[in-house]
Amino acid sequence: MIAWKQAYTVDGRNRVIVKLFIPDDAKVCYIPKGRHLQFDRCRCDRALVLDITSRDGFHRVERAMSMRMDDRCRHVYYEVGKVSRPSSYSGDSRRRFAPGLYFFWDRQQALDYVY
Repeated sequence: MIAWKQAYTVDGRNRVIVKLFIPDDAKVCYIPKGRHLQFDRCRCDRALVLDITSRDGFHRVERAMSMRMDDRCRHVYYEVGKVSRPSSYSGDSRRRFAPGLYFFWDRQQALDYVY
């Protein structure tokens, strides 16, 4: 499955869009849109990074980092061609901000996401 997320360049200056491949055997949790969320979103325990581009899609980036730190105060890093994993994962859909790699199924939703 292909998924999308918004992240930052490693220097933290620019937002980028990360294209992910979610393996069939990955743990995935669906989080429905609520009064505090703009869109339905998901989180998983791992994903292969297929591509990282500028928001307009014209510039490629090799490495990016998550917008938020995880529960161990670390960013998750994304590198093209490598599998990214959070330091922990929660499959509890009632926890909106639990550990995991957050993503959207639609690129436009990833672009529109306001952090």
